[in-house]
Amino acid sequence: KVTVFQGEGVIESEHKVVVKSSGQAINAKNLVVATGSRPKSLPGLNMDGDRVINSDHAVSLDRMPKSIVIVGAGAVGTEFACVYNGYGATVTLVEFLPTLLPLEDSDVGQQLAKVLSKRGITVLTGAQLQADTLKQANGKMTVAVKTGEQSQTIDGERLLVAVGREGITDGFGLEKLDIQVEKGYIKTDEHYRTGHPSVYAAGDVIGNFLLAHVAYYEGEHIMEYIAGKNPKPLDYNRVPRATYTYPQVASLGLSEKQAKDQGLKVKVGKFPLVGNAKSVILGETEGFVKIISDADSGDLLGVFIIGPNATELISETALAKLLESTPWEIGASIHPHPTVSESVKEAALAVDGLAIHI
Repeated sequence: KVTVFQGEGVIESEHKVVVKSSGQAINAKNLVVATGSRPKSLPGLNMDGDRVINSDHAVSLDRMPKSIVIVGAGAVGTEFACVYNGYGATVTLVEFLPTLLPLEDSDVGQQLAKVLSKRGITVLTGAQLQADTLKQANGKMTVAVKTGEQSQTIDGERLLVAVGREGITDGFGLEKLDIQVEKGYIKTDEHYRTGHPSVYAAGDVIGNFLLAHVAYYEGEHIMEYIAGKNPKPLDYNRVPRATYTYPQVASLGLSEKQAKDQGLKVKVGKFPLVGNAKSVILGETEGFVKIISDADSGDLLGVFIIGPNATELISETALAKLLESTPWEIGASIHPHPTVSESVKEAALAVDGLAIHI
């Protein structure tokens, strides 16, 4: 049974929350902080919610802009770029780091940039927005962008800032508990306990992966832990990640670079969707499946997919990761034909040079 209290809650102690509007006190043995996150801004930019906006503003605009500059090409920035492009807006996508989706494998970011460029999106990577040059004139925002030693001026009706999110840790009395906040997020242990034994935290406010399905798991884990069920801590390397660009991107585990940076010897299998019958039928062949394996142990280290239904295909490899399956075992599994899922099998076989349809 769940009792819902409407209103804004303020923490009074580790066992007490007060509803602001009514003054009603809620007492409990345990407290879970799950206040979520909010969009970050850039120094020097005034987020007015009209011309300079964030992702929260973007979903409540009363009309579609004819042109837009998007700063930040992580999941949020690239997803909005695809949405605006799909509705016919002129889109310029600016990313400070060398590739789009910089938290993913670099091959994915490079491939996505190629596809988006073909669709008419202007993609600028390794580019730094000069916030102090932002001006408004003739119904448009203009701003300078520096790439290496070169600078250019870009413009759009609106400027969408999509440079990440930060945990909401203020405005509700958290400071009364003297809980440790590190880099904008509440610090917890593997069971999501804070420094107070009866206070837990979950979801975006603790960092990790800022994904709904991760928050679900963390909340469930806390409830099981409080109930004495002794749940096993989550290995975040087996969490599937989904980006709803067009084409979709999905992944889990370590990128090739991350694995090598950890000193691991890797084997990589990569299968292009142009060799997959269902992708050809769909007319969506500009993508691939990439699987990274530990060359010594055979362990599955990472999976990266860009293409149709990528966010559905990743679940197979998430289960494989949970069951400690190897790429060989994924490749040995029979996949129905014609399906895009066959490309996962082929990429797994490619780890050992055994892919058939390349």
